Amino acid sequence: MTHDPLAAPAGPPADLPDLHNLRDVGGLRTDDGGRTRHGVLYRSGTVAFLDAAQAEVLVGDDGLGVRCRVDLRGPREVAEETSAALRERERRAEHVEIHAADVAWDFTASHRSDWVAAHYARYLEASGDRIVTVARLLADPANRPLLAHCSAGKDRTGVTVAVLLRAVGVVADDLVADYARTAQAIAGLR
Repeated sequence: MTHDPLAAPAGPPADLPDLHNLRDVGGLRTDDGGRTRHGVLYRSGTVAFLDAAQAEVLVGDDGLGVRCRVDLRGPREVAEETSAALRERERRAEHVEIHAADVAWDFTASHRSDWVAAHYARYLEASGDRIVTVARLLADPANRPLLAHCSAGKDRTGVTVAVLLRAVGVVADDLVADYARTAQAIAGLR
């Protein structure tokens, strides 16, 4: 499947029903008046539930053609929850764990925006070098399209993708709008 960088983005393919929160981050506005290219960077939640047909849609040349999958989850999550069908078909998979130092997610405080902002800042403090690793993977044309994901595609993926997008000049309003799209996928993720 060829990707026209100026074409309007399609929604997640209907034949990937088990890949929640999937989206192409192409088409976002940049500070210089341009737009990010489609078919370069995808983001999503877990790949744990993909069957063989969905794995083929994700990585096959007649589908999205993902050449590199970057798993931002912790080692235990990776070991317990990765689709065997995807592992058999994918070209390249990299584990680049993004974490917030030794601070766990606090379900009692996580509804507060100040707590979430501080937690996201800890991702940058503890995993800045790993976000650079993801940027280097994305910079290599052999790895594109690239899919970055964690469990929900919200926090670790959200921070990582926001840093990558801002690094290429995506305007703040579009960063916020992209992040907010996850709210639409939350029901399916749960």
